[in-house]
Amino acid sequence: MNKFILLFFIVLISVTSVCSKNTSLITIIPKFTAHFDKSYEIDFVKVTLFNSDRSKRLILQKNNSCDQFKIRINGYKGEFIFLTENIRYTEVKIEHPRFTTIFSKLNTINILKDSIDVFNKRNHILIYKTIVVLEKACETKPEYDFLFSVNKNSQGGYFFRNEIGVLLHDTLSSKQIESFSDKFKIEIIEKDSTNKLLRFKTKNWKVKDGRNKIIKLLLLDSLIVKDAGVIIDTVQNTFLSSFIKVASLPINEIEKINFLPISGLKTLNSEMNYIKNKKLEYGCGLYRCKTGLGYELFEIQENIKIKMTNKKCNERDELKALELEYFKIQTYNLSNSGGKYDGKTREHKKEKMVKIYKREQEIKPSYFAKTGRISFNIIK
Repeated sequence: MNKFILLFFIVLISVTSVCSKNTSLITIIPKFTAHFDKSYEIDFVKVTLFNSDRSKRLILQKNNSCDQFKIRINGYKGEFIFLTENIRYTEVKIEHPRFTTIFSKLNTINILKDSIDVFNKRNHILIYKTIVVLEKACETKPEYDFLFSVNKNSQGGYFFRNEIGVLLHDTLSSKQIESFSDKFKIEIIEKDSTNKLLRFKTKNWKVKDGRNKIIKLLLLDSLIVKDAGVIIDTVQNTFLSSFIKVASLPINEIEKINFLPISGLKTLNSEMNYIKNKKLEYGCGLYRCKTGLGYELFEIQENIKIKMTNKKCNERDELKALELEYFKIQTYNLSNSGGKYDGKTREHKKEKMVKIYKREQEIKPSYFAKTGRISFNIIK
């Protein structure tokens, strides 16, 4: 009897210790005045958690792959969440192209009363909300004309319809620059200390969103010109390179944009290996756009992001439907207790299961590949 009582208390203590274990939901809410559409701007917010001495960090994703456009659903506030058993982070950093980078103390103490409902109490989920208000460094600073991504970093730029940037292989003399300017109907504005990176003003033409004949001709003049593109910052003479980083993008999508393959990139080794091992017709690495595209590149980048995310969503939905259909056939139609079926019916159901399996094997390599994207190289 005593042994039984002792065993009962041991089990009770074990159950109590398990049940008392809390799960913490860290929620970061960046608040800012939107200049563009809020659902567009939230894509350019980067949230990083740090421990007390900043030796460890964790970048929070807004949401996972297919759900990243959740912001378009009414009621979604652009929250960044992290579920953990032990809160090891004490500080949060918020970055956005239009606002000053902010380090803020992470809320690990105060729990909002309205977040503790019956379910949370029963399941020991503690919700900690940290609201961070973003501010501009200078209120008089003009807004960016557009936001864009470069190597997974969010940046902002301006439209300069009458200016382009050119990177030369070698320094030219004043006379050579004059001859070069006349040839391409451009006028020198500024050059850097090396005299190889130049900013030009256009003559009687403006940079278009689509293809630009002069930029194309500059890129084709490979003996003198190393690179050329549209200016996005006149302070640092920054402009878009014609070299584009492509990650996990279907070949047919690359061909539509006329990107030319240059080489692989070490930073994309894992993605390239996956593509090779799964025998996917995907491009990955450094490509070049020699068609002289202007500001349309930003639209192309955004369209690819949306298209490839939708592709992932469709693949996910199809896989779920196939799994459900397979499960129904396996547990009901082929069940010994599911009724009497003749041999033909059983064979038909087995054939359907085989077809489902084959289809799943066709979809999975593409679905588990990293989401296709392009990012720009910047010359400055």
